Amino acid sequence: VKTGRYGGALTRLLAFMVDSVVVTFGFTLLVAGLVFVIRLFIPDFEIPESSGLIYGITLVVWAFLYLWIGYTVFGKTLGKAFLGLRLVSSDGHAVLRARQTLIRVLTYPVSFLFLGIGLLGVIFNRERQAWHDRFAKTAVVYDWGSRTATMPTPLADFLERRGADV
Repeated sequence: VKTGRYGGALTRLLAFMVDSVVVTFGFTLLVAGLVFVIRLFIPDFEIPESSGLIYGITLVVWAFLYLWIGYTVFGKTLGKAFLGLRLVSSDGHAVLRARQTLIRVLTYPVSFLFLGIGLLGVIFNRERQAWHDRFAKTAVVYDWGSRTATMPTPLADFLERRGADV
């Protein structure tokens, strides 16, 4: 069982690739569904050819929300969940604050600047932290431990405080 060990570079790269596919596919479905609904009410509706900038901005917002909500609510994205990774606080706490995940998502592109030099920490750093992990005080760990099925930690904590059975 690899639970609690820092996530490796290859696993994180594969999770990034899965998340990229999920974001792109989800965005495509969203746009296609929106155009379909609009055409139900306006049959002659055509998408303007100069809407590339709008698509680009909307895709960035979509990706931001996907990452931020995934990390804040579940501590992982679909790609990380698929590959057995989880985002935790640097001190090991599984519950992340929304501010902490916001910093991580906003500084994520910074790690890719300058030919990806900010990602080298994932390979060479003992804690496997990229720049965005250091800025947000987070770490990516393996989460394959054998345990009883529970709801995601933040949601389970909320329900426990309310007295509901988890």
